[in-house]
Amino acid sequence: MEIDILKESITEWVAAQPDDMVFEPKDGFYSFTIVAEAYQKGMEDERKRFIEEMRLKYLDKAKLVVSATNELIKGLSDRKFVLHKFILNHSLSNSLVLLTTDEGTNVDDAFISYVFNEAARIKFEYSQKGLNVSFMFIDEQSKLNIELLKSDGFDFGYSFDDKKVFDL
Repeated sequence: MEIDILKESITEWVAAQPDDMVFEPKDGFYSFTIVAEAYQKGMEDERKRFIEEMRLKYLDKAKLVVSATNELIKGLSDRKFVLHKFILNHSLSNSLVLLTTDEGTNVDDAFISYVFNEAARIKFEYSQKGLNVSFMFIDEQSKLNIELLKSDGFDFGYSFDDKKVFDL
């Protein structure tokens, strides 16, 4: 898989996000960290610096998501499982990764055994780095409802088949 292209795409995507996307509430809630930091910084002349700091944290966590996903993808690829799309719901407090697979893969015993153990290991390992990431899988042939994905907070998509970002 072209993980370097994915890393570059994530970096470009984060840079293009509006400021309110980076530090405004997700699902109607601010994270404790954001509230505490905003309260401590408080003054308007610090706002620009605060926004840039939040953007950097957002990017750093996005890069961690890519690294964590790459570990899972490598193991799946080594076991000849094919992934088609990477779809991301990302915030400073939580990241959800939806990966699409070949039809029937999600019910394959070898896939289930590997992915549950490896995803749990990766989730724990990256939690030690401050990342809360979860992985979900769906058959590529399932009709993805883009509007529903967007309403659930997914806002970045990458096709491993086409090696390019796609709109959500």
